Amino acid sequence: MNMRSLVFLSILFSFFSCTVEIDVGVEAPEWILEPPKVSETHRTIRGQAAAETIAEAQLAAFDDLKSALIEMMELGYVEYWSDEGKRAFEILFDAILHTIKNDKPSDFGVELGAQGAWKSGGNQIHYAVEINWERKAFEEQALQLFELIGATNTQIQSYVSRARAAIRENETYEAALLWATVAGISRTVDIEAGYSFALKEVERSLGSLEISLVEVPDRVFVGLRPALPVVFFVSSHGRPVGNAEFIITYPNKARDGSIYIAKALVLSDMEGLVKFRPPEVVVSGPQELTIAPSARPFLDLFGEERDASIENFEANLEKPRAVASYDAQVRIRSIPMGILIVETDLVGNVLGETDAAEGLFGDLIADDFNVSIIELNPVEVLLLSERALLRDLKADIRFGGKYERVIHGRVSLDSFEQVGDVYTVRVSGILAMSDIQKQVTLFSSEITKTSQGAASQQAISAAFRQFGRSFAGEIIKLAP
Repeated sequence: MNMRSLVFLSILFSFFSCTVEIDVGVEAPEWILEPPKVSETHRTIRGQAAAETIAEAQLAAFDDLKSALIEMMELGYVEYWSDEGKRAFEILFDAILHTIKNDKPSDFGVELGAQGAWKSGGNQIHYAVEINWERKAFEEQALQLFELIGATNTQIQSYVSRARAAIRENETYEAALLWATVAGISRTVDIEAGYSFALKEVERSLGSLEISLVEVPDRVFVGLRPALPVVFFVSSHGRPVGNAEFIITYPNKARDGSIYIAKALVLSDMEGLVKFRPPEVVVSGPQELTIAPSARPFLDLFGEERDASIENFEANLEKPRAVASYDAQVRIRSIPMGILIVETDLVGNVLGETDAAEGLFGDLIADDFNVSIIELNPVEVLLLSERALLRDLKADIRFGGKYERVIHGRVSLDSFEQVGDVYTVRVSGILAMSDIQKQVTLFSSEITKTSQGAASQQAISAAFRQFGRSFAGEIIKLAP
């Protein structure tokens, strides 16, 4: 059948209703339970649907038959057809509907195979129809239509075919890239419907990606980079997706000290794993990282123009798909620290007490610091300079291998007064926190404390203890 005769048939069939008179049975026919038959001489194509009325069911089934015919002829997506190709196909399909209604073989190789209608649970009515098409005539018609349909841009049809093949092979990411190429070509040749459709196909392809959290780092500390990466697994229908680009977001600190959400681009490996080792942690508490597909590989295929459709595409694509959460601690609490404080009287003699050290120790332990008091002869310590003290501690296997830091210094009794039954005591000194391994002082503070009591020794002990607690408070402020 040539195109002129198809045009005539289209005009003729417009006077006929596309619905078919048929009895509605109580159960499905036996042939509907089997897939359409394929033989060496004929191709069988089926359409099936259900609705509340027989007329609606038939119309829906004819639409299903049309979709099945397009797929079997491998004509691609209607959005990319030329206007001439669309007209030719509609004329052909009208002729097929006429064949079904009259149940008489056509002169282009089509005949009605079977049709049936039946009721199911509720008010649903099912209708199904099969046509048999002589194989050679079918292939000739498919070739003729493809030549008309593909006349606009054969390159588009090529990429569409490749994208469909990638989907069948579960190459989801590759299919998305091919659809992005189709979108770019469609925009170039001004096929707006095809362009919009291809964008949706990219989103639909990537929508099948499944991203799950595999591993997060443990014992993460502020100021240090986590030792282990965050690991996600990316798959599609159970198959790993490799060499795909993703966006990882994580908290970071700006130059002005403010915290913002930074982004990093990471590729999945051939096993579908996305591994990202965050940079130096900038804030304590819960850390949240997200992962989303990156739009960048697809934007490059759309051309330079950016419009609302591209912006919406990018926003939809880069929405987080999975989240990784873990806590970051301030490392100062976990660092092994020793306390070595020498207490002296009014004339500089060493006192045999450890009130300042105990006051410091008690508050730090209560705040979960890893700290203990170093037992050394205070007279020997008093004679050492800070540099010599750090050197000796590092060299001594009892301390250099146990502690990373030391809190050290000298606290002196400055004044001691009695007024009636009340004793007033003032102590002062400088305490420092130093890194034993690096041999440097990290923090120091000059402190003065005054205390009163009814007993002299009670007042002295309280002043030294408050001195130690005051320095503990300053250290705790460093690790909120």
